[in-house]
Amino acid sequence: YVTTIIEDAKIYATHAKKSTVDADDIKLAIQCRMDQSFTSPPPRDFLLEVARQKNLTPLPLIKPYTGPRLPPDRYCLTAPNYRLKTVQKKLTSSGRITVPRLSIGAVSSRP
Repeated sequence: YVTTIIEDAKIYATHAKKSTVDADDIKLAIQCRMDQSFTSPPPRDFLLEVARQKNLTPLPLIKPYTGPRLPPDRYCLTAPNYRLKTVQKKLTSSGRITVPRLSIGAVSSRP
């Protein structure tokens, strides 16, 4: 940073046809570097005017929904991703309908 400031100050001194670099050249080089590197915020009056214009437009009304507000259905994972298997009913010789029981797995007891 210091090197670039001094090089810029030398350029300003030669442009002003001076043989040596003085404090004014250094100040000018620092000011030019600050103008290139940093920006100052806009004036407060300008920001207030922009805010006033932006706040003139009303916000959209909130739609009356019951329950949680969700995105459209195509973006939700609320649809079932499975199908239940239908159980076939068997007719016995006695005329009674029997429904097979669901078995989860063999249960064994440990000694």
